[in-house]
Amino acid sequence: MRFTLLLFLLLAGCTARESGHNKSSSVGPVACSSDEIGSVQRIVLVGAHEDGLRLVLVEVTDSAWTAQPAVSISYPEGFPIAPEFGIRGKVVASQTDEAVLVAIATATLSNNSGRSPTVSTWVSIRNTSDLEESVFEQQYHGVFVTAATESLGGWLVGSRFESPERELGIDAVSHDGGDTQWSEVWRSPDRASLTHSSHAKEIDAFCRDGSRLIAIDDVVMPKYAVELKESEREVSVGAEFTLPSGANERYRSGALRGDDFVALSIYSHGGAQGQRVRVFGVGTKELAEQFQLGEHVPRGGPGSADRYELQYDKAELLGGGEFSWWTEVLIEGKQLLVSARERGLLIGGLEVGAPPPRYVDVGGECVDIRRWNGRVLALVRTNDGCQVGQLNDIASGQPTYTTMVNVPSVDQFAD
Repeated sequence: MRFTLLLFLLLAGCTARESGHNKSSSVGPVACSSDEIGSVQRIVLVGAHEDGLRLVLVEVTDSAWTAQPAVSISYPEGFPIAPEFGIRGKVVASQTDEAVLVAIATATLSNNSGRSPTVSTWVSIRNTSDLEESVFEQQYHGVFVTAATESLGGWLVGSRFESPERELGIDAVSHDGGDTQWSEVWRSPDRASLTHSSHAKEIDAFCRDGSRLIAIDDVVMPKYAVELKESEREVSVGAEFTLPSGANERYRSGALRGDDFVALSIYSHGGAQGQRVRVFGVGTKELAEQFQLGEHVPRGGPGSADRYELQYDKAELLGGGEFSWWTEVLIEGKQLLVSARERGLLIGGLEVGAPPPRYVDVGGECVDIRRWNGRVLALVRTNDGCQVGQLNDIASGQPTYTTMVNVPSVDQFAD
């Protein structure tokens, strides 16, 4: 099963993140990938909804951004997208010059399955120039893939979660002369805690900067950041760090730029729900936390804060109106950018002592941000659908937003 899964990933590199708290009808995240063919640059947006996937191709030239009509792909019959007792979903997506890969993985829990979830991954590969054309489709039972990124002409594959072994690892996969080769890069040292837990250990993000990669491993406790190094022949582990973590805290994404590494986490318990962005300096053998940004709002009944020995009797926010979940982080120069849904975009300095962060209005719900071909793009949801726009003047700390193209309703980019 593992070899079969790795084989289909050779057809396209892919990345993923969890959609988290989403107010739309979507049950999974959305992905965006791009490539350049001749003078036309292409961005593919993918949305996961209850009845299937939605793909939108955006073509970019020197004179125009054009969104092609959306393409809908139905889930295979019997795919467990809406089980009675709960669901966790993840979309993996990427593209090459010739093919676009989209995959949705689900993990379900029921009162008949005890503490072992049922996991499944469905893959669809489409023609980049004609998204209606299916190149490959397959459903895999017992496998849950949550993150992957292109590397050294192959792909690093994370969270190859296989039932019932529930083993987590990162594999480097290459394809040379028609032969498929894969090698183990890293295995979690906490298989014992995984085996006795109902939670699925996951690689939630790969954070890339040139030839450096950091993988965030979100086990219950402890949580890891694994630095991977690339050479001409292999990918190896350069360092392994333990990430700080509070009660019920989960890391969902991160970003790497030079020696700056940021990680976004969310948490929820009887006392409060909230979110943090931790800013680290990445040394050769240590991960030094420099500072963090955080927000929380109280939840639970009377006395819940005392029960957790936490004084969450009132909300503490950085501004921008009512609480909304942060979804993605990005480092641009010495500025930290955070997509903050209904509150727009949060921007702040990466250096200790920088002016307080502030929220910026982008004309709608900022659901994601990404760097693409030297630009910083934002995905903004409005009453009429979504927009892909460009953020300018970021270094000033007061960025402006320009809409580039309107697209059908989608949820997130993928790196």
